[in-house]
Amino acid sequence: MSPPPFTTLDVQRLLSRLQLSSSDDASPRAEGTLSKFTNPTHMSSLPPPSPSSSSTRLLVIGDVHGQLRSLQSLLAEAGYSRERGERVVLTGDIINKGADSPGVVALAMAEGFASVRGNHEDRVLRLFALAEAVRAGRGGDEGLRAWEEALPKSDRAALATARSLSPEQRAWVAELPVILRVGTVIPGSPSDGGGGHELLVVHAGLVPGLPLEDQDPWAVMNMRTLLFPEEKKKGKLSAEDHAVFEESVRTKLKDQNPSAAPTDEEFAAEARRTLDRYAVALQRTTNKDKETTPVSTPVDTREGRSWATVWNEAQQQRRHRDGAKSMTTMVAYGHDARQGLNVKEFTFGLDSGCVKGGRLTALVFEPDDEGRGVWHRLVSVACEAAEAPAKDENKDKKEKRDKEKKRKDGKKENTD
Repeated sequence: MSPPPFTTLDVQRLLSRLQLSSSDDASPRAEGTLSKFTNPTHMSSLPPPSPSSSSTRLLVIGDVHGQLRSLQSLLAEAGYSRERGERVVLTGDIINKGADSPGVVALAMAEGFASVRGNHEDRVLRLFALAEAVRAGRGGDEGLRAWEEALPKSDRAALATARSLSPEQRAWVAELPVILRVGTVIPGSPSDGGGGHELLVVHAGLVPGLPLEDQDPWAVMNMRTLLFPEEKKKGKLSAEDHAVFEESVRTKLKDQNPSAAPTDEEFAAEARRTLDRYAVALQRTTNKDKETTPVSTPVDTREGRSWATVWNEAQQQRRHRDGAKSMTTMVAYGHDARQGLNVKEFTFGLDSGCVKGGRLTALVFEPDDEGRGVWHRLVSVACEAAEAPAKDENKDKKEKRDKEKKRKDGKKENTD
């Protein structure tokens, strides 16, 4: 029996072969070339309200995680109406963990909701594509069963989620962008010289000062904090931060190449690419942003500074510098259930832990009571917990930590 893929290159070769064969209809199980499953759309824009819409309300909803009944309750609580032309945007992680991922996707498709790709959509799609690749290139159904048995429980659960979706639903999820530009949600006042607030929706975060087209998709779907270089180290990370950075790079490689164990060469190459991306960030920022936003490197851990805090500081400095005429940028996101609801002036963290028995939250933009402008408010409903998947995920994290400790201990022994 052929062994499962072991290196990042193995995974990429398998996926490449499957995409080439499926483009010629050689693989009846594949959907298109599967290219969107592993190469997401980077950015798109939300269509403006229809001229026939009687309402300009916009609802931005946090992580649903397959909790269909909670989503339906929230829509009712917020007074959502498709007939009035109201728009809904989901912050990603709409599937996986909860009881009815197909039901959530079906509702989103039927109602014309928009969404961004979260780390769970990314995992589900990548695992499905790789499973098809393993079946085609590593021994058919028998090889696939052996490969699946070696997966962590959380990956097997994510693969089950992928298979619970119809081909049309998987294709819809695969088209979700990493970054969604909503446009102006709070217009500026003409008497103040314009300005206003535009809105971006992402799953996890953005690097302040870095153009949207240069943001790393994995970081946008997974980041929590930023690491800043030290001036006394000539722009390099401290030893402690570099260790955090390396851990984040290993996680990125694992996320993008499920079941692979990257070689030292593959890890080093990815670390260099990542550092190069942010080392030259200042060359790709505007002159004004250079004055307010230093270079930083995003990571998926909690060490470093919150990206949302830095984003707010940068927007406040821009407004102070340019006055009321400045168009500021707000970001709505999910992802961080441990942090919970985290609302600041220019960022809105909306993952309030629905899948863990917390609440499902919507950020609602709507005309104010006097009809002279737009304001925003929060609406939320209680959720029933989906406990079992969360326990499996915690177990997998412990296994990952134990393996990493053994790997480091082994390297230490080899150098003694």
